[in-house]
Amino acid sequence: LPCMVGLDEPPIIDNLSSGKASGLDAISPELIKIGKEILRDGLHKLLLECWETGDAPKEMRDCEIPQYTRTKEV
Repeated sequence: LPCMVGLDEPPIIDNLSSGKASGLDAISPELIKIGKEILRDGLHKLLLECWETGDAPKEMRDCEIPQYTRTKEV
């Protein structure tokens, strides 16, 4: 089953850049940071339901996932 701890590692929400434009969902990074516990709990419930039913909402299947590249730290 999806683990709640896995939603915090790495701490992606804490590392969101402030002042950036909202994504397709029109939710600003600042709002996501403020409500991260509530969002994380809701996301965990949704992932559990997807896991148990073997299906995901159309919006999740059709979403655009940005690809991030890691830069070598000096």
